[in-house]
Amino acid sequence: MVELPAPPPICKVAAVRLVFASLFALVTSASAFDANVTAENKNRPTTFAGVPWGASREDASRLLGSRSGAIAPDPLPADEATKVELTGGTFSNQAVERWVLEFVNRRLAAATIIFKSDTPATGRYRELRQQLTAKYGPPTRDGRPPLALDADKKERRAQQRINPDQKLFGNLVQWKFTPNLLDKEPKSIELVLGAPGGILATDEAQLVVTIRYANDTYLTPAIKPASTPKPPGTDDL
Repeated sequence: MVELPAPPPICKVAAVRLVFASLFALVTSASAFDANVTAENKNRPTTFAGVPWGASREDASRLLGSRSGAIAPDPLPADEATKVELTGGTFSNQAVERWVLEFVNRRLAAATIIFKSDTPATGRYRELRQQLTAKYGPPTRDGRPPLALDADKKERRAQQRINPDQKLFGNLVQWKFTPNLLDKEPKSIELVLGAPGGILATDEAQLVVTIRYANDTYLTPAIKPASTPKPPGTDDL
């Protein structure tokens, strides 16, 4: 039987270098992953116009008034009311007609901004879309609002077959934010150019611009502590 020669001894210095190289690669990969997560987290709607999600009706109304100049009703609606409407003020330097704050279990869960019609709605829509895209990236949905409340695409096509010459106006873009390691609350932003109520318009004169921010965590019965308020500033988006 022919005996094979023994393998050469492993150089201890080379082995140590290999271990350190592997550890360095692991640390570098982890750092890059954390940096990506942090960058993503910076571009998420962690508050609504500086008002923390889960805030009470009193705190939400007070903070929105101090930050955006919105006027709350006095007195506020009864405790069991799920919506509070404020008027006036500005959002991202745009004049606001109304703010509709939605509460679940007395915690802020969503908010809709209806802008004034003092400037052409299409121009305002384009400007806000550009600002939102610059901050949050391309929208996850780009389409048109429904024909009517609770109407779907099938109903819209059917209506168009009945009235093929009827022109419809409107656009809708949406951003969805899924949970990540630093922000576990799913959220969404929906920018709509349409008739009041967020539906397609049959005349350009009907067009208004609305934005709806929502936090799905608070739209469910589960309640979590409110996040830290955002300091005053002009960056409402």
